[in-house]
Amino acid sequence: MKLITYTDGGSRGNPGPAATGIVIKDTEGKVLANYGEYLGNQTNNVAEYAAIISALKKAQELGATEIECIADSKLVVEQLSGKWKVKEPTLQKMWLEAWNLLHSFKKHKLSHILREGNTEADAEVNKILDKETGSKKNFLEEEPIPDIFPANAKRVFKGFLFQVYQWEQEMFDGTLKTFERIARKPSTDIIAVHNSQIMVLMQEQPGRALYPSLPGGQIEKNEEPLVAAKREFLEETGFEASDFELYKSQNDSGSKIYFPITTFITRHCTKVQEPNLDAGEKIQVTWMNFDNFLQLARNPEFAIPQFLRFDMYEALLDSDKKEAFRKTLFGD
Repeated sequence: MKLITYTDGGSRGNPGPAATGIVIKDTEGKVLANYGEYLGNQTNNVAEYAAIISALKKAQELGATEIECIADSKLVVEQLSGKWKVKEPTLQKMWLEAWNLLHSFKKHKLSHILREGNTEADAEVNKILDKETGSKKNFLEEEPIPDIFPANAKRVFKGFLFQVYQWEQEMFDGTLKTFERIARKPSTDIIAVHNSQIMVLMQEQPGRALYPSLPGGQIEKNEEPLVAAKREFLEETGFEASDFELYKSQNDSGSKIYFPITTFITRHCTKVQEPNLDAGEKIQVTWMNFDNFLQLARNPEFAIPQFLRFDMYEALLDSDKKEAFRKTLFGD
């Protein structure tokens, strides 16, 4: 008797809460078993192997003599086919168990399908994880993946500031490897200029000693950078300004971290209220002239975007660039 198994394994966090999903059918498409198992804190790959091992054991119980295993994990399918090596010690043990189970049948076949074709097993995984962790939507708060990430990237961790994305990337030899990248909430900074002076904040936070910075902060969900800049400027300093001019923005700060930053220049500042600081902020507003501001580029504690520090260094090293930078900031 031939049976067909559909398996899936998933982890919300990688490692994180993990579960298996198994659907077993006969050759006519009749479902003979569909179930899953909660695994506790495990990786995606462990969950994928656990699923296929469980499915093979269940197929034995159902009397199968021939088996076709269908899974959306290319890693598991290629490793059990003998095409890819198994280097991770935990997976080596699981591979051996799955290999022995496969070869206990008179005939066996391994097939890889895309996740979209494995919805029944995937549903079993999510049903169990929803029960253990709450809904997937609540766990990861599904949002559009930034365009800079590959289309097959998936969010595996969501924190207050950082989110972790992973995806499978094909290597030059045809094998697949899991790549990972961090995304941080977008932020904004303000270069505030008034009467030939530039505003610099002296900040102190719990666990962080006094350091210089520009006014600015996080951009909230669905908030435009300019709106965020005006809000943060008022909250941190108590100042308002009549005009905000885009200086520069960046959407990337390295191959491993995605951190969008938008920096504005504002002039003709007026204090309209006292700062409205949260419990984790101590801020003193100071003013300094252009030359002293440039010297801050040499201070490693000066919290500014990388592109602004480069511009300040170039101004320190080249008199023409210094004058051009001064005119950009002061608008003359």
